[in-house]
Amino acid sequence: MKSGRSTGGPVASRRLGPNGEISDEKTREFRSRLLQEFEAWIQRQRR
Repeated sequence: MKSGRSTGGPVASRRLGPNGEISDEKTREFRSRLLQEFEAWIQRQRR
């Protein structure tokens, strides 16, 4: 099963992206969503 391991390596790295484009997009989306929830929570606490 050496062939499976060799093919799995590049696929995993490709999924992450050499420049981290895909992962960066997800983190940006997650960060913006987290910020919106945090701001809403702060507004609720002020009342």
